[in-house]
Parts: sequence; structure tokens; C-alpha cells
Amino acid sequence: MRIDIQHPHLDISATINEQVKTKVSKLEHFYENILDVIVYLREENSHKEIEMKVNVKDQTLFVKESGETFIAAIDVAMDVMKKQLIKYKEKHLQ
Repeated sequence: MRIDIQHPHLDISATINEQVKTKVSKLEHFYENILDVIVYLREENSHKEIEMKVNVKDQTLFVKESGETFIAAIDVAMDVMKKQLIKYKEKHLQ
């Protein structure tokens, strides 16, 4: 699974970059046939925003969440994406 983290016009520390990659890589536990994941990090006013696109066969799953920090936002986005992946897996394994 390829993980691409994009953060146009933002200076993101290597620590945050690694934490996001580590968390996103855990999605393979819920569905092993993920093609790639694109994570967009944005800063809107005082809150941080995460958009995550997960490409699986014949479909793209998407989630957009925000939080006080990027790590808080990715945690919420991961919970939503886990549910989407489990639902996708159940639907396509029947």
C-alpha cells in the first residue's frame, strides 16, 4: 500500500508526517487490498483539517475531518475510515 501525504503551503514536522503514516498503515488490518492512500493536511483558521482518500478496487473511499491538532483529526478520520473499509469488505466478499 502506497501512502502519500500532501500538505501544500504548510510546514509539517517529520514527527507528524511519521505519525500520520504509522496510523494510516494500520488500515491494512481492516482490508488488505488497499491500492493507495492520499492524505491531505490543511490548516483552516485555528483548526487542522484532514482529508483522506483510500483507493480500493473499483472505488474510492473518502473522509474529511477536523480537530485541534493534526493527530486529533487523523484519529477521528481513522475511526470513520475503518468503518467504511469494514462495510466495503463485507459488501464485496459476499
